[in-house]
Amino acid sequence: MLDPIPGVTADHPRSLQELEAFPVDVDTPLLLVTSRLHSKRTALCFRRSGYTNFRVVVDYEAGQSESLVARRGRRSDLDGFEPSGRRYADPLNRLRWGIDELLTVARELAAIGVYKYQGQA
Repeated sequence: MLDPIPGVTADHPRSLQELEAFPVDVDTPLLLVTSRLHSKRTALCFRRSGYTNFRVVVDYEAGQSESLVARRGRRSDLDGFEPSGRRYADPLNRLRWGIDELLTVARELAAIGVYKYQGQA
């Protein structure tokens, strides 16, 4: 697996072709790993650069499960481990997470608009 390429998203397709250790062209099969909110911009940039054989893989989050197996799986096997009993799904944290996601969506939409205006996506 390659390390992330530094720079802005629009530069990644070109930077990938310049790698000497791993020859890549526009027909090389690629898995692009990114976040769910960033996936649209990533796909637009690679399509614009002529890549034809790629898939975008996004992060995965498991939902809450009430099964005993899932609850047991969250316990540590370390000796002496005691759960803190803290709850992080209180209304203020949920509001903060919602605002964070809203700001990230706004940033991605603005970036897509800028990239399209500059001809990079």
